[in-house]
Amino acid sequence: WIDEGTAAKYQAFTLGTVRFIILDLRSESRKSTPTYGGKVYSNEQKQWLYNELSRADEYDYVILASTRPWTSPDKVGSDSWGEFVSDRDELSSYIASTVGAGPKNLFVIAGDNHMIAYDDGSSTDYSGQNVNPGGFPLLHTGPLAKFGPGAAKNIFKPKSYMFTEGCMAVSAEINHQFSTIEFVFPESA
Repeated sequence: WIDEGTAAKYQAFTLGTVRFIILDLRSESRKSTPTYGGKVYSNEQKQWLYNELSRADEYDYVILASTRPWTSPDKVGSDSWGEFVSDRDELSSYIASTVGAGPKNLFVIAGDNHMIAYDDGSSTDYSGQNVNPGGFPLLHTGPLAKFGPGAAKNIFKPKSYMFTEGCMAVSAEINHQFSTIEFVFPESA
């Protein structure tokens, strides 16, 4: 018997030749502290994710959905991957050695940043590797109507972001925005 209220909600599915990997970075995460680096997911979810990513060459595209912002400064107690530096660095290294070294067909969609922004991969690599770096295209996306990042507390000192395009939101104002993605598939021989 599984308690649906506390069970991890990660999953993967395929539509055509696109693999979607949906992470659960909330129910299993353990916040970082000055003496503890935190955990963004369980060992079971991590192994499942690594297995999914190891099969990236079976698909035209692999879309990884993250419920936490990926590109952010390292910061204890934040609500992004920057709170889980060890997990982000390890995942980035794994991506660099598998998907990044091979099919390079990974695209990440990250939420919970209250804005739209895009990175071409130049700000997404935390692997520290010079050969086969793990950078990947990233789209941060947000709700259709929500206060911009930082809300009223940061109206006079907006957050700094690490993207090649963005941030497309105004702090402390309701922003109405959405994003779309167009897939271009290789033609059959």
